[in-house]
Amino acid sequence: MKRGDFISYYNRISKYIIISITALFLLLFTPIYTSSAKDTLPNTVTIGPYINHYNTLKEALENVSDGGTIEILYKSQPYVFSETTINKNVTIIGLSNNGKLPVIHFKEATNPCIDVESPNFFSIKNLILKSQFSRPLIQTNTSNINMDNVITYYSIPVVLKDSLNSTPLNITIKNSTFNNDVPRIQLTNEVSGNISFTDNTFHNTSLTIKNNGANINMDNNNFIDSGIISEENNIGMVSIYNNSFEGSRCTVNSYTSKNLSFHSNSFTSDTYRIYNNDLSHTLNLNNNWWGSINGPYGSDSTIDFQGNIIYENWALNEECTEFVNDLITPIEQSEISGTATLKNSSNHQDIRVDLFRNKEKLSSTYTDVNGAFNFNNIEPNVYTLSFEYPKYKAIIKEINVNTESYNVNVELEYTDNLFDINSDCTISNEDLSRIINCFSYSIGNHNWDSKCDLNRNDLIDIFDLIIFLRYEGE
Repeated sequence: MKRGDFISYYNRISKYIIISITALFLLLFTPIYTSSAKDTLPNTVTIGPYINHYNTLKEALENVSDGGTIEILYKSQPYVFSETTINKNVTIIGLSNNGKLPVIHFKEATNPCIDVESPNFFSIKNLILKSQFSRPLIQTNTSNINMDNVITYYSIPVVLKDSLNSTPLNITIKNSTFNNDVPRIQLTNEVSGNISFTDNTFHNTSLTIKNNGANINMDNNNFIDSGIISEENNIGMVSIYNNSFEGSRCTVNSYTSKNLSFHSNSFTSDTYRIYNNDLSHTLNLNNNWWGSINGPYGSDSTIDFQGNIIYENWALNEECTEFVNDLITPIEQSEISGTATLKNSSNHQDIRVDLFRNKEKLSSTYTDVNGAFNFNNIEPNVYTLSFEYPKYKAIIKEINVNTESYNVNVELEYTDNLFDINSDCTISNEDLSRIINCFSYSIGNHNWDSKCDLNRNDLIDIFDLIIFLRYEGE
């Protein structure tokens, strides 16, 4: 071979080798880079009308991190979304334009427009939601919900159903307007925790409450041609105070009046239909303003009261600061307070405390994280306190209250059920294995099991193992 031919041949071979090595490098390393980038989802994504934005809620949800935020930009035409299941912790927030909120229309379907699965946290804010079909706009069976400044039209706006885990409810609905229809509370299984409605406006339909242990507070809301329906066999306090009932009509229909508290509300509707269908308990409507210093029957409204209802101590002003009975010398009152704790627990929140007099329940409350509780405005008498928490032994205490405040401190012992982690009605190494398998998990972990957190410190750790082993040794 001539020298010139050899050099030309050598150059071609070198070129092929370089191309092959480069291709091999790209083949080996490009997929690794792509996979790594794909696995890291952003904390914030945007739905909007521009090229780099997502078009639907489903797409945005698939591409945002667990615990992230989906922003929805305002545009002149409504968004049209299909039904979406929320299967991660997420916040959905509308970004207004000159005070105008983004509008979302939902297509026809059989399932809820937004279905929130347990145990995810869900927050929605600054949006207008519409659907003309007979299904809820939002349905939840999780325990941690926040709704703020949401306006709804036509369909049932939100249905609060049973949570699929034992975490206490922490549900807040505020600053929202519900047109045409109103929320539903449908709690059939035993729950604990709080549901709060504050600074909302309800139109045309009465809010229906099916409660089974939650503490429901309704404060500073406006009911226009609306009202309250308390269903049969409700359990748990429902406190309705500082609200306004106005418009052409107001309906209160109570089938469970035992734990239903109305006070400091303003009733100024043209017509009232207030029915107490609970034959065993009185519906107490004292301390409310009825549009007249002469009470409900002294106003210009049409009144239809049926059942056992008391209202004689009405407010003398709309601020509900003066009452008919203020002219009567008040009985000196005191306070019952104290702490209720759970044995070997670092969190004593949501122990239910009931106050009885002559076997009739007067009031209920729940302890804070430190176990503190209190009842105010207690007249001198003999009372009974009951303390209850799932899987712990209930405590009953009788106390004699005079004009001084009374302090009560108790500790609830656990029952065998606390250690039956796998719910097979026996306590064995299988229950211990469940704790070991969840060891080091904290609340929020995808595999979190609250049954294994025996000391309620939101972490499955060595202390939970010690508590279990100590119990087995007893």
